[in-house]
Amino acid sequence: MDGALYGDIERFYARQVQLLGEGDLDRWAATFTEDAVFAQEAQAGRVWTGNAPSERRGRAAIVAAARGAVAARREAAAVRRYLIGMLRVEPAAGGSLRTTYRAVLLQTPKGGVPEVYLSTTGRDVLVRQDGAWRVRHRVNSHDNAPAAGPGATTATSATRTTPTTRTTRTTPTFRKDDDDG
Repeated sequence: MDGALYGDIERFYARQVQLLGEGDLDRWAATFTEDAVFAQEAQAGRVWTGNAPSERRGRAAIVAAARGAVAARREAAAVRRYLIGMLRVEPAAGGSLRTTYRAVLLQTPKGGVPEVYLSTTGRDVLVRQDGAWRVRHRVNSHDNAPAAGPGATTATSATRTTPTTRTTRTTPTFRKDDDDG
């Protein structure tokens, strides 16, 4: 892996989580493709705010879910920080990249002390569009997620038609055992 490319991807994630943590959702949304998929493998009640569907398709649906989560955090006067590490970047088809990373979310309630809110493994497919990296497909697996059942989702290889382009493409396959640990 080229060191400069790895550094670019580290900076991409640093910017993306800072935008989310600051609540700058319009700029955060622009880090996803228009037809992006964001799925969460999580316990019921821990998917977005109000136990929204575990999979969101399209930038608009993704940012709408994030707006609800950020609004709830602001109402509670809580501060959330996203720490990304243990990043692995691998070349994939068509110039895209597959990444795997760990994320720890720290949350500080108003007047309280920071606490670990969530620990996850993220798996993304990044594509280059208009000179910038964007997430085309994301699966976040919460460490305490059930293997299957209500509230959990698993991204599997499937052919689908994207509503915005009417083209067929294969959704990448992610398995919980795709990581090193």
